[in-house]
Amino acid sequence: MGRSDAGRARAGAPARRIGVSGLAEIGAALLGGVLRRAWPIHGGDLSEVLRIILDDGREAIVKNGPAPRTEAQMLRAIAAAGAPAPAVLAASDEALVMAPLPSDGGVNGAWASLGEALATLHASLGPRYGWPADYAFGQVAIENGWSEDWPRFWGGASRRWRRIWQTACRRGRRRPFFMAISGAAIFWRRAAGSKA
Repeated sequence: MGRSDAGRARAGAPARRIGVSGLAEIGAALLGGVLRRAWPIHGGDLSEVLRIILDDGREAIVKNGPAPRTEAQMLRAIAAAGAPAPAVLAASDEALVMAPLPSDGGVNGAWASLGEALATLHASLGPRYGWPADYAFGQVAIENGWSEDWPRFWGGASRRWRRIWQTACRRGRRRPFFMAISGAAIFWRRAAGSKA
């Protein structure tokens, strides 16, 4: 994780707004290509998310966020656990570039697919609980650390959850709190092959 990437995650800073053309150009450069077309897509509650097409016909999803390199590590860990995740094509301190996933635009079967993915992810066990880097959901910092057992990990997390709840209440929104809980279910389960 790069120095600026780590700082943004720790501080819970929002993603820097680059704009469609700036973010698209960053994504194209990370792929070593020339941008032909870019447009925003749904899913950008906490960051900007674009679909890009390069002159050579390649397509990708580009997003910014509080810590793109850390998010890339998380996606790779999810894929290594056997759960579905977009392939990471490139990452920098400014952007994460992923392979597009097939979609019919509908939500039929989405809950069942989510349940299957979470079950697969949670079945993957490593030597301990935690994640090697702090992260953030929007402006809410998520402190992580290693623990040898689940109760100690969550017991030590009370300070983290208190901060998340206070931030959500201060902003008059509880949505980040519930998003953080969902993220914790995914990312804080004993990471497969985790190392200190």
